[in-house]
Amino acid sequence: MRSRLRHLAIALALLAACTLAPAYAEVYEFPDRRVVAGGSFSPKRLPAKKAAPIALKVQYSIRMNDGSFPPNLERMVLDFDRDGRMDIRGLPRCREQRIADTGRAGALRACRRALVGRGTARVLVNTPTEQAVPVNSRILAFNAGRVGGARTVLLHTRLALPEPTTVIGRVRITRAPGRQYRDRAILLIPELAGGEASLVKFKLQFKRKWRHRGKRRSFVSARCSWGALQVRGGLHWAGGDYARGLIIRSCRQR
Repeated sequence: MRSRLRHLAIALALLAACTLAPAYAEVYEFPDRRVVAGGSFSPKRLPAKKAAPIALKVQYSIRMNDGSFPPNLERMVLDFDRDGRMDIRGLPRCREQRIADTGRAGALRACRRALVGRGTARVLVNTPTEQAVPVNSRILAFNAGRVGGARTVLLHTRLALPEPTTVIGRVRITRAPGRQYRDRAILLIPELAGGEASLVKFKLQFKRKWRHRGKRRSFVSARCSWGALQVRGGLHWAGGDYARGLIIRSCRQR
């Protein structure tokens, strides 16, 4: 039976900064599924006016309450408030063709200078004769420059589905709608194994610093102008179900 998340769970949560300070991600209980989603950043002490480099962590997992095969996450949308920003100026670029048919070692040889993050993933593969099989893999995130007008990051992983297959996801970074937000990051997950596999868990950390035209640059940076950073998020699954919400993480001015 299809769930009714599109009708029942428009808001994941509206959470106060003081309650979120120690958290890394939140648990959301829906009628048919349990979802863990969220993230954090470090360091917590940031300038009040000028943005400083940070490491950004994002995570997600899903489990169906009745043990059924979960829908694949098609996209995660994150709108960062005006205290956070993402930058790729002067950062080396990686072209998708260079990593499309390679494993982890080959991708690093081809595009190490464009690396902006790493992570892990778990995919559940549906099989006709036995229980779904979990497959674990590691993720590499590479700057691809501007593609179709959007700053783009390629997410490279190698999965056994059941044959070894390179899967490329994408993060598209554009201007977020609304005056309260600056950057929108859209994480796009392709269909896996013709729909017979589902991404059920991932953790990503984005962290990269470099110099360009005599200035220090960071892929992700932030300031602490009011004591917290705010992200408006959305999860969209295959089949049309979605959930939206607001997450706030506290920071301290230095």
